[in-house]
Amino acid sequence: MSRRNKLSRALFDLAPMRPAGRRIFARRRRIQVPGQSTATKFFRNLEQLSALDGPLAGLTAGRRFRGLVAGCSEGCEAYSLAGHLALSRPNLDFIIDACDISEDALATAMAGRYGRQHGLGDTSNPRKRDLEARLFTRSGDIWEVADDIRSRVHFESADVLSPGFSRYRGYDCMFGQNFLIHMNDSDAAQAFAVRTSL
Repeated sequence: MSRRNKLSRALFDLAPMRPAGRRIFARRRRIQVPGQSTATKFFRNLEQLSALDGPLAGLTAGRRFRGLVAGCSEGCEAYSLAGHLALSRPNLDFIIDACDISEDALATAMAGRYGRQHGLGDTSNPRKRDLEARLFTRSGDIWEVADDIRSRVHFESADVLSPGFSRYRGYDCMFGQNFLIHMNDSDAAQAFAVRTSL
């Protein structure tokens, strides 16, 4: 990621700037041809994860949970989900399957080694701090996913638009974070239809 993009991301991650960022994104979305993006960060969707303790608590109330993260990019969402489950449901037997079409992104996910560019090192948010402590062992500026978490998260290459994606069935919950926005409208509609029919 270029220095300019890093500065732009840091600026629009600030709460007062988010509305302006959304307007700029909406305007660019109308004129820009969609393309693949593997931009991702840890713990960016804590509200979604907390739904598993609230309105969706029934999904994790049993003894086992199987989750699918489609369009997992570099693995941050899949590992964030696993960390949340490990903290909030320590006795739950869970498995997270995650897939993406980017081999480079999957290589990062499978290596399980991350840095500050993935949103780590934020000590101001207690929940992020707890998740980070549960998920990682840290050595300097490298955060490595803990072995017990890595053993529960599996990555593989898959395309939500391919006929073979139908093999992903029988999950308690499926997550798809922000990958449809990078598709043209017809592909996004097809992907959404495939996902909701599983």
